Amino acid sequence: MLGVVSLKEWVAGERFSIVISPILIGLGALLILVLLFSLFYLHYRFSKHVAIASLVGILLLVGVFFLGKNQYTEFNQLNRNVLPNIRDRERTFTGYEFYERDTLNYYKRYQNRKGIESLEIYKSEPVDEPVEYLGTAYDSFYFMFRNNVVYLRDKAAFTSIDQAELTGIKYILQKPEFATIGFFETTNNFLDELKIPESQKEKVYEPIDGKKARPFESAQTMWATFDE
Repeated sequence: MLGVVSLKEWVAGERFSIVISPILIGLGALLILVLLFSLFYLHYRFSKHVAIASLVGILLLVGVFFLGKNQYTEFNQLNRNVLPNIRDRERTFTGYEFYERDTLNYYKRYQNRKGIESLEIYKSEPVDEPVEYLGTAYDSFYFMFRNNVVYLRDKAAFTSIDQAELTGIKYILQKPEFATIGFFETTNNFLDELKIPESQKEKVYEPIDGKKARPFESAQTMWATFDE
């Protein structure tokens, strides 16, 4: 079963995968060079002992590497699902490195619901936001969003409601200890669809002076629209 049960396990997985593994690989490569050198000069004194010691060291490193890799297989699978839309930093060899603001804003436009839910540290809850529907034109649905004219080409549906609204979900962190390593306590909203009153189905969009219509996907970062 996938899902990290503790912060300690996650931190240990990061440390092994990103810090310890490269060290093991580096030491292994060094010992291979020593082994080859000692075999090439086997006629020298102690070369045989060096070769045997190097071989034993290589086997030990290989064993430790694969034992650790097997132990943290689940972590590696889960870690692939962690994008900058739910975490503000990444583990590097020298420590944690924060993402740049442009990177965070870019990923806020993307949904990765399956990945987030596989972590089992977030819980989803429904969200909605009323908007003013302006009409359809050019196979798009125009509406006023926080004083900006925007449009969607899909993810819109006419239904029996009185007020147009954006609907979707957001994720709330259920294991607050993960916030200490950069996981967001609350994600931005993930759009399901724009719901439009059935009574406004025939409404045609007419441009508003001084307000240029922009694609909803790129005009804001509060609602993620791109599918994973």
